[in-house]
Amino acid sequence: IEPMKAFPCIRDLVTDVSWNFRVKKKIKPFKPRPPDAPDGTWRMAQADIDRVQEFRKCIECFLCQDVCHVLRDHHKHEEFIGPRFLVFAAALEMHPLDTENRLLQHHKMLYESLSRKHHDHRQCDYSVKRTCGG
Repeated sequence: IEPMKAFPCIRDLVTDVSWNFRVKKKIKPFKPRPPDAPDGTWRMAQADIDRVQEFRKCIECFLCQDVCHVLRDHHKHEEFIGPRFLVFAAALEMHPLDTENRLLQHHKMLYESLSRKHHDHRQCDYSVKRTCGG
């Protein structure tokens, strides 16, 4: 057992994961469209509900952030939001009731994260090249 490597160690196994909370605050929150029905409720297809529910299973332990080589090995925290927040932003964007356009607000952050502009494949060692596609 060892502390997470992507974040500063505070003591023993305790790491400072506050960076994750700062990143999450930058993503615009859920903003529902006006209700569909006079009673103030919405109508959604079951498939849309099921898709969104899948994203809600994350307990935000940040282990995915820790095993991400871009954060853990390359320390690109200022350039890459990591897998947790890519999934979080995607879940909000795919929610059938959400009206917020966070892709424009976070265009640079999301684009760089999704396009791998955060990573120089030439600097990968062999084990990282197998996962990064470089």
